[in-house]
Amino acid sequence: MSVSTLPYLSGCNLSVRNLSVKGWGAQLLNGVCFDVKAGEIAAIIGPNGAGKTTLMNTMLGDHKHHVTGDIVACGYNITSNEQQPVAVSAEKIDRESSKSQSKEQLKNLPKDQARGIKGQRARHIAVLPQFSRLAFPFTVEEVVSLSRIPHSTGVTIDNAVVNDALKQLDVLHLKNRLYTQLSGGEKQRVQLARVMAQIWRSEDAEQRLLLLDEPTSSLDLGHQQQLMQAVRDFADQGVAVVMVVHDINIALRHGDQVLALLCGKVIAQGEPENVVTSELINKLYNLNMSIVRHPTTGKLTVV
Repeated sequence: MSVSTLPYLSGCNLSVRNLSVKGWGAQLLNGVCFDVKAGEIAAIIGPNGAGKTTLMNTMLGDHKHHVTGDIVACGYNITSNEQQPVAVSAEKIDRESSKSQSKEQLKNLPKDQARGIKGQRARHIAVLPQFSRLAFPFTVEEVVSLSRIPHSTGVTIDNAVVNDALKQLDVLHLKNRLYTQLSGGEKQRVQLARVMAQIWRSEDAEQRLLLLDEPTSSLDLGHQQQLMQAVRDFADQGVAVVMVVHDINIALRHGDQVLALLCGKVIAQGEPENVVTSELINKLYNLNMSIVRHPTTGKLTVV
């Protein structure tokens, strides 16, 4: 019986059942199953070509390949044929910017997306893509404000949410800067502030899901720690988080569960301390690494 015919699993903001994807004559994903509860961070690890990006794209509703199985996110069956991608992404805005005659036209583009089921899902589900290529000269404040379009909470609340998100990611001082003039790391933090602001308030959506594709790319060590602490704090507010990471130590330090993908299959999953072993790392990456306990945090660390 598929997930779509079952009651929504209590406490789970994301349920993936028997997910398989075929494309380009290959089996890209094969029988993937996992759940993510409110307040939980799930870290997806694996080598290049393991299926991490395919899994993330399929969770976003990108069905250009043949998809079987079910993905239920915040009560919406993402694999249903009539569903559309869950959120207005920076890439969507970037693509449309080349067609727009003015900044105001571009700012109005996503409003149509705020209607119907697509807009409803955008109040529950937000995504940080691996690459954000927004090229239109918005200020930082305007970029983050775009995330509030699916809501009808008013200017006062929306401005407060935007400022809180900017402060959380240590970019409040950049709010009047043009986004296009920022460094790569600054842009990454602004983009995370944007997606967090989209689902910031539990009053707007009881169930919330944050999807992150390599969230610490382009960041220095200090801002990596700050960003991941912001994600942890956000999860602690009842948000389910799924993140694709290449740094195994980030998965060990911040993940509540780890999914290890290899050749489109989940070969290990569970709590990090029970899943991430030297043998698993060797199987995934063909590397001989040691796992030790950090003397200060007590967390396992790959060395």
